Amino acid sequence: MTTGNDTMPPCTPAMIGLELRIVDHILKGKPDGKQLSGAEAVKIATINSARSLGLEDEFGSIEPGKTADLVILEGDPLQDFH
Repeated sequence: MTTGNDTMPPCTPAMIGLELRIVDHILKGKPDGKQLSGAEAVKIATINSARSLGLEDEFGSIEPGKTADLVILEGDPLQDFH
């Protein structure tokens, strides 16, 4: 599973949060539904998206030589992606 907000106007990085909330809502609505974990959400929005484009050697994780945009947050997104 991956995010792909390039075709969802307004096409901003902030739309990834909306996409993850939609995925979380869909998962919870299924008969065996579970909540999306923070770790799953981070992977979906980072390395999974890069892999889906064949760009995991350039983007998607924090490693020497890769391009990255970093965000500083209060709290732990691995515990709660909201």
